[in-house]
Amino acid sequence: MSPAVTRVLSALDSHGCDPRKTKVGWEFRCPGHGDRKASGSLAEGEGGRALIQCFAGCATETVLNALGLDFSDLFEEAKPQQRREVCAYDYQDEHGRLLYQVLRYEPKAFVQRRPHPDGGWIWALSAGWYERRSGDWRRVKLKGPHKREEKPLTDCLWFEEQRRVLYRLAEVIETVRNGGLVYKCEGEKDSDAVNTADPDRAGAFIATTNPGGAGKWKPEYGEVLRGARVCIVADKDEAGRRDALEIRDRLRGIASSVEIREAATGKDAADHLAAGHTLEELRLVDSCKEATAASAIYQIVDLHGADVVPVKPKFRVKNFIRKVGLGLAWAQPGGYKTSLTLRMVHELLIPGRTQLLGHPDLGIVEAFGRVLMITTEENTGELRYVTDAVMRGLGNPTLAGQVYHLFAVAGGRPRVTLDDVPALLETRGPIDSVVL
Repeated sequence: MSPAVTRVLSALDSHGCDPRKTKVGWEFRCPGHGDRKASGSLAEGEGGRALIQCFAGCATETVLNALGLDFSDLFEEAKPQQRREVCAYDYQDEHGRLLYQVLRYEPKAFVQRRPHPDGGWIWALSAGWYERRSGDWRRVKLKGPHKREEKPLTDCLWFEEQRRVLYRLAEVIETVRNGGLVYKCEGEKDSDAVNTADPDRAGAFIATTNPGGAGKWKPEYGEVLRGARVCIVADKDEAGRRDALEIRDRLRGIASSVEIREAATGKDAADHLAAGHTLEELRLVDSCKEATAASAIYQIVDLHGADVVPVKPKFRVKNFIRKVGLGLAWAQPGGYKTSLTLRMVHELLIPGRTQLLGHPDLGIVEAFGRVLMITTEENTGELRYVTDAVMRGLGNPTLAGQVYHLFAVAGGRPRVTLDDVPALLETRGPIDSVVL
């Protein structure tokens, strides 16, 4: 295992993302959004680099930010930096009892820990098996999920999932009870900055956040804010705005009022206040184009309404692939997306086929001379091997030379439109030569 992959696995484990070994790498709960399934994928690429992808759509930068990493950490030659603790944020229950801490480090990283009744710390909040090291408890690293009935070591203990609460919970409850304003910020640093911004109004408002950052809002947090006036201070990036809109929608019908505001200067509340602005100068976002566009991604349409005229689609593969547009093959890692797609490519390269994959309702409308596959897989050698094997197994090994691949580099996604495809198809060379 390369140092880069080890580095990412350590970050995933410390952030409670539950990385699990698979045939091709690891799967994990993506920290970039409220992931209840294992939407994240980690694999080792060429040169030992770490390949990260969120199949729910989070950008690689969003995932890295949530883990306290940057793009240099994905490469084996990343320079180690001495990490130092700069702050410990206490999360307490309704009665002021410490439940857990979020530690902030520089270079920027976050780690969660909870106190053990007998002393020391338990270094994670998720349920699982923990072993004692240097007086503290560390989560046992297993290839599969932690199961309470399967004890992996003789000297380890099982700890249940830690209850998560809002930051400064007791003060939030008191402020809501008194009819005050609750600022929901993205992160403890921003919350503390807001709470110290206007001492003359102490008690009239409180700033809070949820542990884990963007995408980690839980329904039980909303119950604490029932009947409250809430101002969500969104970070000025895609993840922050998306998170603010999601929380606003979840609080409708619970809070008495909800609005979204952004920093007038800088990215977040701390930047805004450091620039000399007041809380009243936070910019209202609900009227801005960004929020309008983000909240209008989905629209309910009556397909049988007067404005919808039925149009028969044109297909390249009958009832399957349209003549205009992109086809998307989605499945979890190891779901045979590549093999199935290559079988379809094989059929598309042979003129005169009346059926696709032997299915009577899927017929070839027109054959192709060459095919470009756009993929997020990054190991060109492995993909060439699979392509050659599929074409050889179907009895037409020479067809492998008519398949080209557009690769994503460093965990990104290929930015290509249909207008780019004709020029891309002019590229000549071996199957793994199209690397942009």
